[in-house]
Amino acid sequence: MRLRLLTAIVLALICLPAGLAAAAEPQQRIVGGNPTAPGEYPWTVALVVSSLPAERGQFCGGSLIEPDLVLTAAHCLEGQAPQDIDVVAGRWRLAERNGERIDSARLATDPRYAPDTSSHDVGLIELARPASQPTVTLSTEADAPLFAPGEPARVLGWGTLQSGGPETADVLYETDVDFISNESCDEDYAVAAGGPGAIDETMICAAAPGRDSCQGDSGGPLVIDEAAGWHQVGVVSFGIGCADPDFPGVYARVPALLDFIQDPDPVWAPVPVAPPRAKGDARVGGKLHCRRGRWAGEGVQYSYFWNRIRLGEVRQAVGGEQNLRVTKRLRGWRVACFALAYNDGGFAEAQSANAVRLTGP
Repeated sequence: MRLRLLTAIVLALICLPAGLAAAAEPQQRIVGGNPTAPGEYPWTVALVVSSLPAERGQFCGGSLIEPDLVLTAAHCLEGQAPQDIDVVAGRWRLAERNGERIDSARLATDPRYAPDTSSHDVGLIELARPASQPTVTLSTEADAPLFAPGEPARVLGWGTLQSGGPETADVLYETDVDFISNESCDEDYAVAAGGPGAIDETMICAAAPGRDSCQGDSGGPLVIDEAAGWHQVGVVSFGIGCADPDFPGVYARVPALLDFIQDPDPVWAPVPVAPPRAKGDARVGGKLHCRRGRWAGEGVQYSYFWNRIRLGEVRQAVGGEQNLRVTKRLRGWRVACFALAYNDGGFAEAQSANAVRLTGP
């Protein structure tokens, strides 16, 4: 249902939660909803690919919880670097140029996030400068009667309008759903997951006939209407299909994850400061070494791999260690090394500033 960008730590592979891979497909956007009124939910933001216009680069949603802090899904941030993501705030129609488009400064995912189960699927984006839009209030367990089974909620996003459909919303959409007990939701997902336990205490489920979040809505807010205004209860996480009557939408449960969301000093994912560099003897029989470059971050560890580069594009993997032995098979190829830096806040990779042509008899 929701967009799943789950990149494995070493191989950076796209995957789905265990047991759901055969049934689930990546998807993105509000189904069975309607356009919101412009400016009605000013704390709802779009995550967009930094190199693309917002209407073409939107891939996830989020919410402003502080002027300079966005709450989104962890799977929206996996393998990303801050320079890959812009945050668009205060804009209803993505193709317009009003509102604000702000660079990301730092990214963090909940250290307990488990890609194979989607447990603890929340992440944070620190903005390069504060947004001028208002922030949303986060729900706590004190609000539990308002998100009990059968109670109403609203989900927001710019995602697709039907399951697997190519059409995405240019304006912000909303749809109303009802909360479902975790026990009932787990029974629905146990069949696809190969047994019970697919839905845990860090998740909350909601659905309604013909209405759901969908592809591109990942990371966006699930909210309840209180007397004091909208409170965010969930973050769009995953599902099978969109508005499939057998599979409710699954959301990260905000009240259960406030220890990370409101941590004043979270562990931020590594940020490349200077790129890696390939050094050494590029002749057959020689050895190349990958210098990791410089990174900012706490408790950073590193892995390395080498790829063949052709016309500036990565073509194939040729090695998975910091050192690469040059063999006759590699003669004439241009290769670059990649450093993969990771810590409890997430991970990012960087390509060497140079590509080396391998030579020799």
